[in-house]
Amino acid sequence: MMMCKSFRATCWIEEAAGLLQLNARLQSYGWVLSREDAADILENRDRILKSHGRVELDLSVTQKLIVGLAASAYVTQEEFLSTLNDIYETFHDLKNALSDFTGDDELIEAILMCLDEDCGGSSELLLGLGAEKIYGLFNTREGRQASKGEGDGPWITCF
Repeated sequence: MMMCKSFRATCWIEEAAGLLQLNARLQSYGWVLSREDAADILENRDRILKSHGRVELDLSVTQKLIVGLAASAYVTQEEFLSTLNDIYETFHDLKNALSDFTGDDELIEAILMCLDEDCGGSSELLLGLGAEKIYGLFNTREGRQASKGEGDGPWITCF
């Protein structure tokens, strides 16, 4: 059991370092992640993954959401952590509700677009109406593709 805890601690340190490496990109937006921010992000990531019964093998989803939020005109660094937690939870709600063939990048793009364009940066709106709109868009598209036997088609924008 001790070896397992030691391994997890090593993984956590590596994951935190991976998040802190984003600072080079975030500085262009005037943002900086602290070690405390990285710890909070990883704790919430683990909690959300457990509650949704999901596993991620790397930090790519988290990193893409962080950079996307930094680029948003609506999200400030002060509200960043709570907004990140909300959209990360929305991401996994949608991943569980949609087909496993829904691409992460496509879903991240839709969430960030909806957050900015439809929700004015409000993660509370995104959690409700925004998530419903995204679900409807992807669910309709996937149903159409399955019935036609098509693979991944072009992204359908309706925002």
